[in-house]
Amino acid sequence: MPSKPPSAVDVISSAIHTTQQLMFRPFRFSRWWRVAVIAIFTGELGGSGGFNFNIPDLSGLRRDRTGPQKFLPGADNPFSQFDATTWALIITVLVVGILTLLLVHIYIGSVMRFVQFDAVARQRFRLREGWRTWHRHGVRFFGFHLLFSLIAFLIIGLIAGVFLGAGFALSRGSGDTKSFGAFLALFLLMIPFVLVVAVVAQVLWVLAKDFALPIMALEPVTVREALGRVKHAVMSAKGDYAVYILMKIVLSIGSAIVVGIASFLLLIVVIVPLVIGGVFAGVAWPTLLTNPFMLALIITAAIVLLIVVSFALATVFSPIVIFFQSYVLHFYAPRYPLLQQLIPSPPPIVPLGPPPGTAPAF
Repeated sequence: MPSKPPSAVDVISSAIHTTQQLMFRPFRFSRWWRVAVIAIFTGELGGSGGFNFNIPDLSGLRRDRTGPQKFLPGADNPFSQFDATTWALIITVLVVGILTLLLVHIYIGSVMRFVQFDAVARQRFRLREGWRTWHRHGVRFFGFHLLFSLIAFLIIGLIAGVFLGAGFALSRGSGDTKSFGAFLALFLLMIPFVLVVAVVAQVLWVLAKDFALPIMALEPVTVREALGRVKHAVMSAKGDYAVYILMKIVLSIGSAIVVGIASFLLLIVVIVPLVIGGVFAGVAWPTLLTNPFMLALIITAAIVLLIVVSFALATVFSPIVIFFQSYVLHFYAPRYPLLQQLIPSPPPIVPLGPPPGTAPAF
């Protein structure tokens, strides 16, 4: 009688052991920075220490001499000379540019997911070789990623449109208080539906990228066939995969807290000196922002600094990426024979709790 595969809790120790072997025994910086590159494009550290940049309101600097401009006596609003046509062009370029960068990022990340799988499963940390090997697989996964995201956004948009449209319709002909109350009630009612769809979409995405991707990497199957096999596996062992999803949520929350705190501290060390230097520069050269060349230079330097800091953070936290990929493989390998033949045998699993037959101590 075949033994029962280890649970999602049991394989944590195996994933930790694999991470230690790949990243620390011995320590190889070449692996760390390569994993950092993979993490940046796959977004495996996403949600761990995101940063928001708020653009200050410069429209009132000329009118209000008691605001920030009092520290920059000769400064002028560099954006006041832009007319509506210029602003429309700027916004269009930004929207098109952001969408293009997003598509390129998803495209590269789709290939890098296979490179990440190969790095942990076969211990081959080769970016250029991995790109050539897995490019065709990544393109197919890229198409699936776009279709999946489009369907999820359309469903969420449809739900939001129905509720918000109903709110606007009910508010017609009503008093101000009733109008606002009806709109607010439907808006609050919409939130649980959107959250349910978002959670379901996230669970399906985790199952696809964690389990369908290894099947695509090891067998000549389409994305649809791989997803069908994952569906069959999940339906035949719902409890095991439900615990897996719960453990992924718990582990992701824990890693996000660690990464977020460390990222915040590092950013304070980097940003505080820059802010102080920027204040002194503004006092010394009050017309600094009115020079288009200097403004472009400052923006470029800020982007370069952001890239450098992001890469440094991804390098420091690269063992987390290896741990999560190892966790996926050690959980799925006993349930997928081809993967079981590929990855090294994990160390004996240490059971949680007291040994069997041992009376609890009080």
